[in-house]
Amino acid sequence: RVWSSDVCSSDLACIPPHCDGGAPATYFTRYQIALQAQMPVPVAAQPAPPQVAKAAGATDVTGPGVRVTLDDAPPSSRGDYSPDDLVVHQQDVQAVVNAMWRGNATGVMVMDQRIASTTAIRCVGNTLLMQGRVYSPPFTVTAVGDVAELQRALDDEPGVLLYKQYVDALDLGWKVSIKIVRAHV
Repeated sequence: RVWSSDVCSSDLACIPPHCDGGAPATYFTRYQIALQAQMPVPVAAQPAPPQVAKAAGATDVTGPGVRVTLDDAPPSSRGDYSPDDLVVHQQDVQAVVNAMWRGNATGVMVMDQRIASTTAIRCVGNTLLMQGRVYSPPFTVTAVGDVAELQRALDDEPGVLLYKQYVDALDLGWKVSIKIVRAHV
């Protein structure tokens, strides 16, 4: 429905976007008014169906899973390598996240923050910026799913294979543990 007025009306069929002296009306308020007036509920105010909420990462998921920890190399690893080679980068974390999704994870978290389709993981120096927060290493990626399938996906992911070459050469941190995981919203 298109809102046709910016002024409150006694006609409940017209719910303006601004009520109470210009304060924005919330979708929840529109939802309540629509229900009381037995009107169709605006689509944006309707709760997401359970299957949509689950796919969007808006529900908790618990079960067996895998936790991968990535860490910068110790200072003693420097040798002939540049400092840039000795740190975990966004693409390293992203490779692990991609592997988890390819391994059919039902939920993935980075640094205990649930990953959704709108989540961006960005490298800022040797830190990660994600969902408005800055994280320092060691970085953890945790996924709920079939452990064997998740481990196979990690073993087959090209970005993970490249990172593991640097683990061997530069002593970058890499640890995989199996545990019961709760991927929370």
